[in-house]
Amino acid sequence: MSRSDNQRPQLRAEWATTGDRVRWLVEKGYAGNRSAFARVIGYSHTAIAGVVSGRPPGRRLLAAIIDRLGVDPAWLETGAGQPFLSDAGGA
Repeated sequence: MSRSDNQRPQLRAEWATTGDRVRWLVEKGYAGNRSAFARVIGYSHTAIAGVVSGRPPGRRLLAAIIDRLGVDPAWLETGAGQPFLSDAGGA
């Protein structure tokens, strides 16, 4: 059985883009409370609202999410794998 086309794991539809993954973190970890999420990562709720609304997140914002929440950088960038580096993740 050849896996040449199927080697990439199926990604969850809600994790299609980096912005979608940030939105998922806000929803699952902070019950959609953008202000609470923003406070934890050291950003304004306005910045988070922009990403949740479709604006691509910047590298510094992504770095803050990775550092402060223990999010797996590969997952945040690609959607492959699991969201957190360990079971102690925030969402």
